[in-house]
Amino acid sequence: MAPAQSRSGRAITPSAKKSKFDSVVAYLDKSNGKQTKKAARKQKHPRRVATPSPSPESDQELIEEVTRQSSKPRKAPIDVTECKYTVGCVTVFNDRKFNQDSGWFHLGDFKVHDYDAKAIKAVQVLADKAKLGYELESALAIVSAPRLKQLTKTISDPSDWEGLEGLIEDYMKEGFRFLRVDYTVTYSKAPRRVNGLGMEDYDNADEDDAPARKRARGNVYSF
Repeated sequence: MAPAQSRSGRAITPSAKKSKFDSVVAYLDKSNGKQTKKAARKQKHPRRVATPSPSPESDQELIEEVTRQSSKPRKAPIDVTECKYTVGCVTVFNDRKFNQDSGWFHLGDFKVHDYDAKAIKAVQVLADKAKLGYELESALAIVSAPRLKQLTKTISDPSDWEGLEGLIEDYMKEGFRFLRVDYTVTYSKAPRRVNGLGMEDYDNADEDDAPARKRARGNVYSF
């Protein structure tokens, strides 16, 4: 078969065509390979972060801790009817302390009115001996206990003491121990002669002169 001629007049044999075609294909393959490698280099894969597997020992310790907390016994509620608190009492008049008393009491057992009545009688005896009048200056109760800030409350009547015991009951429920109340009743001196009638008139009055004795008693500061 006669070789074909190109437009330029050169003769092109089949082997020359194949050789040229093969070189073009090889060139294209080489170019595609470079582009594929570049694309592969440019493509970034997300970095994998290794997840640490839990340690069997850590899990066991956690289980033991939870079990220990859940199995911890709860504190039993405090029965305040079984609790006692200390009361220390003292009366003060004319710079003298007397009528001192103390003891352990359940809630509601201490009768503040009874102590106040005894305090008045004791002060009246001292005032008569010293020929003085007297009047109530203050009645203070101070609550104290270890780890507890002191609390001072004025006691004007028995209901105030009931309110004080309500606070003591709350302290007992919170677990405070060795609760103590220091109750101090203080009387101050007062004029003995009022409205022209003194205690001398009261003391010298005849037993049958009831109006005079009544007037004298009203002139003394007593409660």
